[in-house]
Amino acid sequence: MKRIIALILCLCLLFSLSACTSKPKTIVGTWECTNVSEMAGLMMGVAGDLSGMGFLGDLGSNIDISIELTFKPDGTYQMDMAASMMFIGTETETTSGTYSWSNDVLIMDGEVTDFKLRGDKLTISEKTEDGYVLRLEFKRVD
Repeated sequence: MKRIIALILCLCLLFSLSACTSKPKTIVGTWECTNVSEMAGLMMGVAGDLSGMGFLGDLGSNIDISIELTFKPDGTYQMDMAASMMFIGTETETTSGTYSWSNDVLIMDGEVTDFKLRGDKLTISEKTEDGYVLRLEFKRVD
């Protein structure tokens, strides 16, 4: 009887440990941009969600922007951007390239990209030519 109880306990422990394993982190999938912020050093910052672009003041109330980023398992990515502006219409742009991701290092088109991946949230930061830091925050949609 003791052997059966010990066997049952071992099996329960084995199944409970296998249930505790978490999913491996991956960026493969489709991500929707939820927030954009731009900073110059540590002194100035503007931020806002993409619907209405509130941080642009009165001009921003006439602009709706959407950005979708898809990382494919074959090492390619595609970014689809659309901006709808009153009186001008909708402008769209698609860019694509290659990426690699390992050991928490993301390389896009041959350049190391500053990023953070926490659960279903991805943040990508990039320094612009004029010295600002552009930060895009994404949430996983698939």
